[in-house]
Amino acid sequence: MKNFKTMLCLFALVVAPLLSFGIAFRNPFFENVRVFRENANAMGDSIICYADSILNEPDAKAKHIWLSSGHVNHCQTEELGLGYSADTFLVNVGADLKYSSLFSFLDRSIMGLFASYADTSLDYKGSESLKGDKTKQNSLTFGFYSGYGLKRFTIFSSSLFATTKYNNRLSVHSEDNLSGPLKNVEPHTFRGRSTHSNLGISYKCPCKRLTIEPMAFLNYETIMQKKHDDGTISVERQRASYLQATLGIKLEVSTSIGSRKAKPHLFVGLARDLYSRDKLSKTVRDPQGNQVVQTLFKRERNSVKIGAGLSILLKDTIAADVAYQGEYSKHNKASAILVGISCKF
Repeated sequence: MKNFKTMLCLFALVVAPLLSFGIAFRNPFFENVRVFRENANAMGDSIICYADSILNEPDAKAKHIWLSSGHVNHCQTEELGLGYSADTFLVNVGADLKYSSLFSFLDRSIMGLFASYADTSLDYKGSESLKGDKTKQNSLTFGFYSGYGLKRFTIFSSSLFATTKYNNRLSVHSEDNLSGPLKNVEPHTFRGRSTHSNLGISYKCPCKRLTIEPMAFLNYETIMQKKHDDGTISVERQRASYLQATLGIKLEVSTSIGSRKAKPHLFVGLARDLYSRDKLSKTVRDPQGNQVVQTLFKRERNSVKIGAGLSILLKDTIAADVAYQGEYSKHNKASAILVGISCKF
């Protein structure tokens, strides 16, 4: 009996505290980061394409307002049963000024401001999730963009700042090797901030009605989720930074549909993360103060980007466009369809 009591005390002092590490749940930070990057890419790519078309217009000076909206579909299948499918609905609005540059070596320039609202519904898939696990994201984004033309060269830049509200529903495993049964975690809400900067250059090679345009871009992003403790889960601040390079080629044709001028285009490119840094919380605390292990995975560095679109001049001062954008890697894919209209005055 005495030996039994001794063993019981040892269990309470040594083994029992270790049990607090014997549960695990997926870290939703990766999904939130991926979705923001894909949403930002959809916004940034559409703005660059729009600015490029404005710079090619024959008028030396003009003001524009534009509106676009669309849908982004996200899909991820990762190792360890991590995966998700998500849908984002975007609304973008902007205004800009095209003018003759003050500098003699620049023959045309454009500067503008834009704002965007994104609503995302993300459903978790795989062995680490119960049916019903999901995240809701609502992001408000403000940004600045510019473009400068130098003969056949064009330089683009854009910068955006986003504030996002997350509402997570999650489940946990009773074993850290993900073999134990799942149980629900109460929903918890927190906020985050993100930035996205884009710098690119292109060179136009006109050939009758066809324009061949090699392009190169650098994207730098920081995505941060604030520290939060809502009584359900206590999570330290998490942050990720990425530097991505993209090389591609754009083909554009000047044609007409009926009596209206039209410009269809196609873009194909390769993207690679040159630099990435994740500052993550490997554990969080549940309402009882126990530490819960978060399961993580490595992010893919390479992807293929595809874009296609059509711009139609409805009137001398009004143009409409529709575009498709896709980014594909081994376990991830995102596809966006955006429709927009711009007015010149």
